[in-house]
Amino acid sequence: MKKYIQALLMLIIIMFAINMLAVNDASALPKNEVDIVIKKIDGKWKVFDATDSTITHVKAKKGQKITWTAEGTDVYFQFMDEKLVGKFKHALKDGKKISLNIGPNAKVGENSYAVFCTADMEFAEGNSPPIIIVENN
Repeated sequence: MKKYIQALLMLIIIMFAINMLAVNDASALPKNEVDIVIKKIDGKWKVFDATDSTITHVKAKKGQKITWTAEGTDVYFQFMDEKLVGKFKHALKDGKKISLNIGPNAKVGENSYAVFCTADMEFAEGNSPPIIIVENN
């Protein structure tokens, strides 16, 4: 009976360890949404990844959602190709978010766009201008 309980406990421990690995692996998978912030840093308006202000290249796949958050300014977007997110122009109020999906006919590769910040009447920098790199699915 004692060996049976030990074997059962060992099985539970192994299952728990496997489950913890699965949870960690799931968090490493690419997420379906890209979060971008527009914010003034060191006197310049910047466009960057919400998780790391040093990441200025946005990488996304067709159909993937990108969410921009404006911090400290109203923002006007101008996309050079309507196929990228469905329209040439979008507006975003300070403190709000806008979510746009990469279009199914978006050009694969670098797609530049402009982000105009009304607080200082300046364009934001990402890679001057910001870019979205559309990757093959």
